[in-house]
Amino acid sequence: MHIVAVLAPVFLLIALGAGLAAIHFLGRNFIGELNKLAFWVALPALIFRAAAHAGHPPPITLWLIGVITAATLAVLAGSALLSRLTGLPAESRPTFVATAFFGNLAYIGIPILAHSLGHVALGDAPELLATAVLVMTAMTVINNALAATTFQGRDLKPGPFVRRVLLNPLVIAGTLGLLYGLTGAAIPPALDEVLRSLGGLAVPLSLLCIGGALEMTPLTRRFGAIAFATTLKVAALPAVGWLLCRLLDLGPADTRVALVFCACPTAVVAYTMATQMRGDAPFAAGTIAVTTAASVVSLAVVLAIT
Repeated sequence: MHIVAVLAPVFLLIALGAGLAAIHFLGRNFIGELNKLAFWVALPALIFRAAAHAGHPPPITLWLIGVITAATLAVLAGSALLSRLTGLPAESRPTFVATAFFGNLAYIGIPILAHSLGHVALGDAPELLATAVLVMTAMTVINNALAATTFQGRDLKPGPFVRRVLLNPLVIAGTLGLLYGLTGAAIPPALDEVLRSLGGLAVPLSLLCIGGALEMTPLTRRFGAIAFATTLKVAALPAVGWLLCRLLDLGPADTRVALVFCACPTAVVAYTMATQMRGDAPFAAGTIAVTTAASVVSLAVVLAIT
């Protein structure tokens, strides 16, 4: 399945970011500016282009979105409760919750599915991969909305809450991309190339920033909380997803799509959002690194049982 080949670049970019920070090539202020570029430009370009190219969803798409959303909400509720039992300060709890459910679907889930769907005995693999792209696009919007809500904290006033969710550039990009894709219109070639180039910057920028944060911040005192968040993300979330797939009697190919997305490590954008929304960025960085390592096991189990 070439899982190691997919995950190796992630670790190498994190290590590069840590190394550049260690020799002071990347300073704290510069890393902050890179985060702004990723959050406001590169990531929205990536999400819009993926959504716009997705097209019209087949019926199974809604079932898969429902399964992953239900599993995500279950883990979100459980992590909100557990965040009070880990000894984390109040300002770190939203980041704990977000890192427990927010998966890296585009750059881990989609490549793994592309490698593995050729070995599925049932179903049309190319069609199923297209469905997976649609599910990933919808879940990008849902996860970003849930993460923005999580980072909102105790400020439940309707005005600020709605603005924080609806004016999030990632949510806007995903929503507009889905609507554009449903029209059937193609993105003009020049604009498509610009979006492709900008989107290509998103993950490398975020991973370099994560590596810099890991080098600058000691994480050993929070390893227990990071372990809790990791267990929720790569073990509890796919377990709940598997139960829901069994209850709905989904086929093995569709179950694979749902569970691969559930078992993905924490998304690198969780670090960017934690930085931009006054969360605990070092905790997010640590959880992303640990869940990425642990997801090798969780994804291997998912591929073995489906």
